[in-house]
Amino acid sequence: MLYLFRLLRNNLFGVLSTLLFLFGYWQVMRFNAYQSSFYFNTSSTLTSNITDTRESINSFFGLPGENRKLLNQNKVLIEALSNQTPFSDSIANDYKKQYDITIAKIINGSTKNTNNIFTINRGKKHGIQKGEGVIGPEGVIGIVIDVNSNFAVVMPLINSKFTITPEIEELKFANGVISWDGRNTNFLKLSGISKFRPIKKGMKLITSHYSKRFPSGIKIGTIHSLEKEENSSFLNITVKTATDFHSLNYVYVIKNNYVSGIDSLNQQIMKSDAH
Repeated sequence: MLYLFRLLRNNLFGVLSTLLFLFGYWQVMRFNAYQSSFYFNTSSTLTSNITDTRESINSFFGLPGENRKLLNQNKVLIEALSNQTPFSDSIANDYKKQYDITIAKIINGSTKNTNNIFTINRGKKHGIQKGEGVIGPEGVIGIVIDVNSNFAVVMPLINSKFTITPEIEELKFANGVISWDGRNTNFLKLSGISKFRPIKKGMKLITSHYSKRFPSGIKIGTIHSLEKEENSSFLNITVKTATDFHSLNYVYVIKNNYVSGIDSLNQQIMKSDAH
């Protein structure tokens, strides 16, 4: 024991500087999604083989149950996407061509931080790109914020930097902004809704048809509570998430095949207006 005290005393500054460095590094990773994804990119090459081996072993032992679960989830998802439009079969088929679905598994992530992120086992070589929407069997998960060859980082709803404009299904009304206050992972905040709107507890929030990242009609959550503030024109609304972020396993990355064409057209219009 005396030797240990002498060792610590003789190396006090080195030990202290190392601890401070580790603490600062942890704080940066915890509260900054960009730095977290940067670390992910630089380290994933070294860990990809280990991760693949581990996942192969885990998948082997849990394969039958996971396959049944995936089949059921995939059926629900495909049926939901194919039923989004009330038009003719030809238009419905064109609608389904708009989206490509890639199944991915969450291999690590966090739910206890202010800016949580998830890592999935699909990357560029699987067709995944930054900005694509990610959903689960219960509803919206988040968006892809960084990608390398084999993996991708997802910013979920339970990240203080993530926002989305929902549609209130019962009112066919898209407005306001959903965000997370960094507290309870089961609840989100909906802001920007006028107190004169006929909003009620239990109303469903879904993705809007204005969204480029998500198909319309994907669940976000339900209105849990609402309050009218005296000195404000807006409601204070709490939303119960449709997704249980603590039990996520497999997710679906959604690619909108029309995004590049839409963006190109919008850029042309903006250029013509400028002239």
